[in-house]
Amino acid sequence: MPEQYDILFLQVDTATLGSSPQRVPMTFGDPVKSITGVQKALQAFLCLLLTKRGGTWNATAGCDFLAVLEQGLIRTSVDAQNYFARDVPELLAQVNKNAVYSDEILTSAVLESAAVERSRLTLRIRLTTAAGTAVTFQAPI
Repeated sequence: MPEQYDILFLQVDTATLGSSPQRVPMTFGDPVKSITGVQKALQAFLCLLLTKRGGTWNATAGCDFLAVLEQGLIRTSVDAQNYFARDVPELLAQVNKNAVYSDEILTSAVLESAAVERSRLTLRIRLTTAAGTAVTFQAPI
């Protein structure tokens, strides 16, 4: 079974915290932690998935998934699967554009499930790297 990360709230630092996830401290003055490997790729993928193409941050970054969601076109899990699958090739290319190490290069992104409940969408995504590492994470939107 692949490891799971919740990049929004949890971070694993096995050197100091052991193997169990811990809450990321959010207070001023905390030391910055470098994120590498599959977790770096995961963060980049999610940031790009949630970035609307043509935005002021970077006009060429991102995809149409969030715009489609805002337009109300994702009403079912099948809709989410279809729109996600449409954007995956472009997202993988964007993530891999600056990746150097095999554990930061994504080879696949699969939407394992999508739950649509009123005004909330929860995605369960599995990413696989060129190093063969697979991670599954949930993204509540």
